[in-house]
Amino acid sequence: MRNTPNTIKNKATLSAQKSGLPGATNGKQDAYRHCVATGEASRQYGETVAILGGMYHEITNPNPPSVRAMDLNNNAAGAHIGSKSNSFNEVEKGCMTAVSSGSLQTRP
Repeated sequence: MRNTPNTIKNKATLSAQKSGLPGATNGKQDAYRHCVATGEASRQYGETVAILGGMYHEITNPNPPSVRAMDLNNNAAGAHIGSKSNSFNEVEKGCMTAVSSGSLQTRP
């Protein structure tokens, strides 16, 4: 059964809060949250839908251009991770690896 977008967002937020990563706003935790949310959306709905959903969120919740670009980058990474994952746990692990390796953007 698929989760609603709000449920996915809430799961990603909780996962980020429990991650132990610093930087809930424009830091590692924020990058991880974006990755997990879009990754899980990609796993459940497909990569294209997840990327479009992330774009919609960024348009309807405006940030400065540098922050928007960072969020979209992390969303794209998450969508790719989610497209290859079979569970929420795999999405979390893939996103943690991405943030730990420096693959996610953690500063605007």
